[in-house]
Amino acid sequence: MTVPSALTNLITNRWSFIRRGTSLRALVFMDAGGVCFMKNIRQRIWLYAGTMLLATFWTGASIAQDVVVTRQQTYRGRVQSVTADGIQFEISGVGVINIPRGAVVQMQVAPPPSITRGIAAYERGNIREARQSLDRIVFQYQGLDLDWAMKGLAYFGRAALLSEDFQNAERAFNVFMQAYPDSSMAVDARLGLVEIELQKKNFDTALETLREMAEVYDRQLKPPAEQLPLSAGVYMAIGQALEGLQQPEEAEQAYLRVIALYPDPRRYPEALYRCASLMAARQQPSKAAMLLDELIENYPTHSLNERAVELRNVVAAEIREDG
Repeated sequence: MTVPSALTNLITNRWSFIRRGTSLRALVFMDAGGVCFMKNIRQRIWLYAGTMLLATFWTGASIAQDVVVTRQQTYRGRVQSVTADGIQFEISGVGVINIPRGAVVQMQVAPPPSITRGIAAYERGNIREARQSLDRIVFQYQGLDLDWAMKGLAYFGRAALLSEDFQNAERAFNVFMQAYPDSSMAVDARLGLVEIELQKKNFDTALETLREMAEVYDRQLKPPAEQLPLSAGVYMAIGQALEGLQQPEEAEQAYLRVIALYPDPRRYPEALYRCASLMAARQQPSKAAMLLDELIENYPTHSLNERAVELRNVVAAEIREDG
């Protein structure tokens, strides 16, 4: 019988005797070797304390630990943080050591609960909860080559951007680009940095980068489904840059491209509204009304819905006047 299983039997039998009403001075319970009669209360207390300590030790040994494998050895413990220099790794009974990043050949690291919550919140559209859960802790794991670490950092940057926290968004995207330049999510981080440039009204600089990013999509009739959010984001940003440069006709074409070719649900309603606004300004009320009707009817809870209704009333009056 192994020690853990013997301890399990010992504890189980102890409680079974207590439930049957055995007196404390004549407590009888089974240990790994057979029947043990305890007649002295003090002995019983010390044995019970030792039993609980051993049980805790063996139970704790079975708790999942982070594993980092280098060319020389395997470490088991808990990742505390990650820097450019290495992984700060806590080992029970030893303390915190630094494992050089270049020496690591394999890792198995469980994500902290707050990062798991933040990722789940972002993916179901709860931006506020995602930002609160990911804030601060996500930077402790920057550069860790695991899916949850990459997602957590990218999602925090996007959540910060949507919350107009441009300083933290820029920090997150820059860290991501440095830590994961070859990741498929690096394009989204680059797009996030361009969107921050748009907020700073650096339209020429942003447009130059966006044109370069759009080249891959210009060669495709329609991108793969997994690239739809990025392609929509790139052309939405192109439209905004062109609006900032006072080129409404070109901006309108960028938004129409999103509507016709890249209808990503997160970008599509805004594309409808922005395109309709440009059409209304260029005296095309009937075309604007069609786009606004789709936004109002299909996205009644969207943040732009109220403004769309107001603009729809304006263009409706213009249509009546023209008719």
